[in-house]
Amino acid sequence: MRRPGILNVDMHAAGLVGSDAHVYTAQSEDPDLLTIPEVAARLRCSKAHAHNITNGKVKGLRPLPVLRLGRRRLVRRSTLEDWIRVSEIVASSGIMLTSLKVAAVDA
Repeated sequence: MRRPGILNVDMHAAGLVGSDAHVYTAQSEDPDLLTIPEVAARLRCSKAHAHNITNGKVKGLRPLPVLRLGRRRLVRRSTLEDWIRVSEIVASSGIMLTSLKVAAVDA
């Protein structure tokens, strides 16, 4: 699959890596780190809303933890799955976020 603006190079054929090396590409099947657009796609929301979630601007949701690399934000796949699970529990149980924060401080 060719995408405009993406350099498609066979790193092995070009002799840039050894035959046993793992090369991460944007087209990898299951990357451990997700970009904000990939998070938005997983959550079925806009990129702007995904940014608001990571910034803690969505009422009723705790902020989604991110890795910041300069201006770039990445989310671990496992962190996103855990965040979704906790958000579902909080939403279904009616626990207020303030009480959740207090419990975390006391622990």
